Amino acid sequence: MLARARFGILTTAVVLLGLILATVNSLAAETVDYPERDITIIVPTRPGGGIDGWTRLVAAFLPKYLPKRTNIVVENLVSGGYQAAINKVLRSKPDGYTLAALFLPGNALDQVLGLASYDLRQLKWLGGYEQEGGVVITNSASRFKSLKDMQSSPTPLKMAVSSFNTPYGAGSVIAAERLGLKVNFIPQQGVSNVVLAVMRGDADFGLATHSGAKSGLESKDLKPLWVYDKERVTYAPGVPTITNLGYPDLVEIFSSTAALVVNKDVSGGISTMLQEAVKKVVSDPEYTQKMKAMNALPHYTSPEELNVLVNKSLEMYKVHKETVSKLMKN
Repeated sequence: MLARARFGILTTAVVLLGLILATVNSLAAETVDYPERDITIIVPTRPGGGIDGWTRLVAAFLPKYLPKRTNIVVENLVSGGYQAAINKVLRSKPDGYTLAALFLPGNALDQVLGLASYDLRQLKWLGGYEQEGGVVITNSASRFKSLKDMQSSPTPLKMAVSSFNTPYGAGSVIAAERLGLKVNFIPQQGVSNVVLAVMRGDADFGLATHSGAKSGLESKDLKPLWVYDKERVTYAPGVPTITNLGYPDLVEIFSSTAALVVNKDVSGGISTMLQEAVKKVVSDPEYTQKMKAMNALPHYTSPEELNVLVNKSLEMYKVHKETVSKLMKN
């Protein structure tokens, strides 16, 4: 009886060992065989500037940190925007050759508003490679010099904002309420038009990306009032952050993270390899230097942090869904 029990235990151990070795060999084979051909990164915008420029830089450095040298092809998918890009990844073969560049919390907004058919929780996140907040700008001739000036204005302020279904547009609505600002919103198509509206004096103030406001700030046509960042920005060290002003909870609303995703069913061996490569790219001093030269803020965000951010973004926008939806209909 004892001999049979020992034989049963030994047999089970041999089977388990075989399964473990098979798994290890499978992962090793993946590691050896990947990548065998070009990898495509889908960017849902037109070529030039912003996420396209940052992603092209990541694409240039990724081969350096993969086990096999390969071409990384950046494909601009303009028609259909982020929804088309996300759906293309979701429907792609889970082999690690189709990636996409996305934004958080921005891509969570369309999901909450019902403007997209995707679910960000069905993607596998590889890592974030850029993160920035925004800068509140006003015309250099404006009478407003601080948040306090604006809060004490007896008349409603005119604020130029990106479309309400964008992070900066929806975020501006949320922030105005939190800051106690009486605001009439003037929707614009994109950050560049927000900047122009403020420079022309069509609006009292606006919110722009750091890169979008750069030329106007350098020419002194614009002046910065505060920034939605965790730390003060190097180009205007005297300008307070929203945290300095007492509203740290607003940082996350405007903290935009660019990240790469892949089909959720891509195997662990390949996805881990890509995740480690993204992390190494963001740590590369040359990458950091080139990103800063583009007036971008290189920042690594882990896959685990991105998964948390997805859920937090969805919950944040759900709270304000009704308010943003009403403004979109007006």
